[in-house]
Amino acid sequence: NPEVFLSYQWGHQPQVKALYSQLTSQGFPCWMDIQQMGGGDALYGKIDKGIRSAKVVVSCVTPKYTLSANCRREVSLADALRKPIVPLLLEDTSWPPEGPMSMAFTELLYIDCRDDRTQNGWQGEKFEELMLQVSQYAKPAPKSVLPSIKPAEQNTSNDVDRDRKANNMAPTESPAVNGKAGTAVKTTAKTQPKPIATVQPTPTATIQPTPIATIQPTPITTVQPTPIATVQPTPTRKNPRAEANNVRKSSSACSIL
Repeated sequence: NPEVFLSYQWGHQPQVKALYSQLTSQGFPCWMDIQQMGGGDALYGKIDKGIRSAKVVVSCVTPKYTLSANCRREVSLADALRKPIVPLLLEDTSWPPEGPMSMAFTELLYIDCRDDRTQNGWQGEKFEELMLQVSQYAKPAPKSVLPSIKPAEQNTSNDVDRDRKANNMAPTESPAVNGKAGTAVKTTAKTQPKPIATVQPTPTATIQPTPIATIQPTPITTVQPTPIATVQPTPTRKNPRAEANNVRKSSSACSIL
C-alpha cells in the first residue's frame, strides 16, 4: 500500500500530478485518487482505505482546499487516526486556515511552495524540505517495485460536475474528495516471502504440593481438688451466774447433810 497520501483540491491537479511523479521517482509510493481509483470504485471507501494505510498525509493547502467539504473530511480522518500531516502552502492562505481545519493545522508549520517554479518542477530547497519531512515517517521503496506512472486524461467539464455532485452528498463518517475519479494503475510488485514464525513451547508450571498442617494436641488441664475447710467447734461460753448458783446449791446440800 502507498505510504504517502496526497490530499488536494482539484483546482491544482496538474501541480499535484507533478508532485506525485517526483515523489514516486524518489522511491516514495504515493496514493492519488486518479492513480488509485477506476470506474465503479466506491469513492469514500477507497479514500478511507488510502488514509488508513498511509504513513503520512501531504495536504496541498489553498483557499478552495480549506472550503471543500470533502477535503475537510480527509483532514479530519487523518487527524482522528493520528496520521502525521505535512501541509504544503500552494496559495496565499491565512494560517491556520479558518474553519474546521484550524484545529488540525494550528500546531503545524507549513512548507511554503507558493512559487510557480517549485510547483511545476518540484525541485530545489522546498522539495528537499518536503522529502526530509516525509522520510521521517515513510521509507523509500526499491525502484524495482515502484508503480508505473500513467497520466490520466480528464474532462474538465465532467470534473466540475462531479465536484459539485460530491459536495451535495450527505456527510458521512468516511472521508471523500470533491468528485475525484480516474483510471486505476496496475502495479507490479515482488511478493516477499513471509517469515515463518517459530512457535516457542509453553513452559510447564511445576505444581508445588500444599504442606499439611500438623494439629498439635490440646494439653489437658489438671484440676486441683479444692481443700475442705475444717470447722473448729465453737467453745461453749460459761455463764458465771449459773456457776455461782450451782455452787450455792452444792453448799446448801452439804449443810443439810
